[in-house]
Amino acid sequence: MATHILFTAINKYNREVFGDKIDLKGTVLDIQKAEAFLPQESNCRYLLDEKAKKQNVIDNLKTFALEAQPGDTFIWYHSSHGTYMDAWDGRRTARVVEDDILWDWEVAPLLGLFQAGVVVIVVSDCCHAESNSRSVTVPPSPDARPKAIPIEFVSA
Repeated sequence: MATHILFTAINKYNREVFGDKIDLKGTVLDIQKAEAFLPQESNCRYLLDEKAKKQNVIDNLKTFALEAQPGDTFIWYHSSHGTYMDAWDGRRTARVVEDDILWDWEVAPLLGLFQAGVVVIVVSDCCHAESNSRSVTVPPSPDARPKAIPIEFVSA
């Protein structure tokens, strides 16, 4: 029984996509603190800042789904901004990765790739993580609009 861990953390976002007021300061530190509570003999991958692009996160989730065997544990610890949109059937939430938005309806099928018997744990250290990819399998209607992106900060 092995433990597989994907760490994703974004402090610095793609400025061409999100502008220059979205960067964070503590996400990589969050990952470092979380490591102290996880098994030492783990198969870990780190996608930090520019490596945490949407396609890279998706590809790594698919790879872990192929590698993990029944009896294994997979942990995805993600630290970044989060966002949401209101749709006809309720709120849809997402993680903001380095270059894009990773919607829960995109994540849910990826988590469904893990074999039966693999324990899958998702920790989303971001705003609007209330659904955390549970039971979200279809995108909202085309007229739904994001409510929290682009993110603008007011300096004190």
